[in-house]
Amino acid sequence: VMNLLSPGQVMNRSFDKLKLVNTYGAFGTVGRDRPEVVLQATWDKTLTSDTKWTEIEWKCKPGDISRRPCLITPYHYRLDWQVWFAAMGNYQHNPWLVHFVSQLLHNKKAAKDLILTTFNDDEAPTFIRAQLYDYKFTKLGHTREDDEHDLSASWEVGDWWSRRFRETYLPPLSLKDQQLQNYLKAHGW
Repeated sequence: VMNLLSPGQVMNRSFDKLKLVNTYGAFGTVGRDRPEVVLQATWDKTLTSDTKWTEIEWKCKPGDISRRPCLITPYHYRLDWQVWFAAMGNYQHNPWLVHFVSQLLHNKKAAKDLILTTFNDDEAPTFIRAQLYDYKFTKLGHTREDDEHDLSASWEVGDWWSRRFRETYLPPLSLKDQQLQNYLKAHGW
């Protein structure tokens, strides 16, 4: 009820005659923190403690903490949206994400067209993993000493986001991984 009377509903009322928006749904309020799945790829042939991982950027969801959030309204990038929801669960409940990773490992153009990061067409990544981070907007004029979120969070003055590593979301996968092949087969891919 308080949401219906809040100043934030002024915009919704202005669109009411078009029947485009309402106050119902999961997003009556938006939290300050958000979990995010970050895909990382490597072209190394074997995994070691020195493996260099490159982050795979989505077109519109947080990743690089220095990249300004995109503004795309009234539409959403559907895959970016789905990955955000996947971050609220685990990959076992989001088999489509494992399938998407396999498509990137196969260097499929259709999958690569859905991300911002560009890969060399001649060489697909050998491994892709997913890490789970907690993201939070930084504040204008904010310094590291002011960060009540977590002093271990990574960010610099001028960044849009701070982020803190939570856990590995999806272990490194390779096309040579028999468990990956079995998982895809079990899900009809």
